Amino acid sequence: ACDTLYGNETKGIKGRSINIEDIEGKMKEEALTGINGAYNYIDHDIKYNNQNINPYTVYRNYPSIYVQEKLSVINGKENKNGLGLSEQTAFVKSEECLVTDAENIHPYQTYWFEANNFMQSAFQGKGTDTSNLNYNLIMPNGANTKYWVASRCIKTSSEYCGFNVRVVRFGNMSGCHMFSSRGTEESVGNDNCSICPVITLKSMLVKGNHTDGWKIE
Repeated sequence: ACDTLYGNETKGIKGRSINIEDIEGKMKEEALTGINGAYNYIDHDIKYNNQNINPYTVYRNYPSIYVQEKLSVINGKENKNGLGLSEQTAFVKSEECLVTDAENIHPYQTYWFEANNFMQSAFQGKGTDTSNLNYNLIMPNGANTKYWVASRCIKTSSEYCGFNVRVVRFGNMSGCHMFSSRGTEESVGNDNCSICPVITLKSMLVKGNHTDGWKIE
């Protein structure tokens, strides 16, 4: 969608949706890995990027794309070379989504949540100006920012897990439930989220200055 709206093949301009790697790539190391960092997010005693304590043997359904993902674990077999959480080669049709033939699944916790007040001081930059610039780029409407992030994640719980799509909701880094291992599709709520484009272009195409403004030629 972003490439259709903002790309220009003739000029070599490409567009895509923002993903979790874009956001994490602008965050401070301590915000990612510190005592209260995103990578230390814990839900029901499972730390971010760690495998759930026990496999799910009752609620063991999964969407078809899960089997293609790196670190998916189905019937004790782990996929070590699959898709990254921001990679996808085809649309997943809702009628083909539910897979129920596994004896068990044993997912990793790839979801983390941080509130807007955490995100306000989470970004890199020498001094307040640069840090604020990164925050303002990623959270352009501050605590009212709402957009989809083109990355999947899994939120585990003691009995089942949720297969989510990343989302920035009211300036919080979060996720929207799309599917549950209980075998049900989840409601995404009334978020009315936008998309956030990331545009790639050659610097020689950008002309202008701070006084007169910039344009793409």
